Amino acid sequence: MSKYIATLNNDNVVFSIQQALDDFVLGSGQMFIDALDNELLGKRYEDGQFKTVAEPERLPLIRLGFFMLRLTQAERIAIRRLAKQDTANGEIALDFMKLLESQTVINLQQPQVRQGIEFLESIGELGEGRASEILDTPVTDEERA
Repeated sequence: MSKYIATLNNDNVVFSIQQALDDFVLGSGQMFIDALDNELLGKRYEDGQFKTVAEPERLPLIRLGFFMLRLTQAERIAIRRLAKQDTANGEIALDFMKLLESQTVINLQQPQVRQGIEFLESIGELGEGRASEILDTPVTDEERA
């Protein structure tokens, strides 16, 4: 049975929904939910319920395919090669790619997404400055989920 997680900001507003790996341990501001329900994004968790916020926060949500297109072909190939290596960096890359592939919508503010892309830049799989370019370029209407 799949596990799903909602990540909440400091105002208890959901800013990320994802499928969890079997051994996932909840972090601060995270909770298990019943389904991969993107309708919860932007809702506040209050009194045991998800409630619509008067003016929902506009999250930088991008469809997975468009997120992957923000990487160059050479970067995608290099990351996939790294993910096949039996090394610590290879395991991290594989875990990150599986995390991405488990989602249909990527929240560019999600800590795991930012950490994964920044890690790939730090080990040279992405060029200098590419993490910021990939994560901080505004989501276009065509890319938006």
